[in-house]
Amino acid sequence: MQRYFVNVTPADEVTLPSEAAHHLLKVMRAEIGTTVELVLADHCVYLATLSTTEPTATLKINQKLDADSELPVSVTLACGIPKTKEKPELIVHCGSYKTLPIFQISSVLAQLFPAQTGHSCR
Repeated sequence: MQRYFVNVTPADEVTLPSEAAHHLLKVMRAEIGTTVELVLADHCVYLATLSTTEPTATLKINQKLDADSELPVSVTLACGIPKTKEKPELIVHCGSYKTLPIFQISSVLAQLFPAQTGHSCR
């Protein structure tokens, strides 16, 4: 069953944001009556049914589930930041406890493929 995270307060009906609605309707090819799980701003899991598709995807909340939406452990995500002239954008949707940016002088790719990257290891 698909699970969608929507940052809205619980109500009888919830309208999905455009990206989530596109995924549900176009990618998953959901139709009216399709059941999904929603995690709302209160961090609770709800069982919901797709009630309308036009002009936006609206879901009717059926019941609150007794499931925990949080990870059982605190996860720290270490992420290498690429060298670029533009400001890199780092978007984390995985629910990590903390994100640790790592700035490096060289990368593993430069060490493995010096001919392609133009850099060599010393």
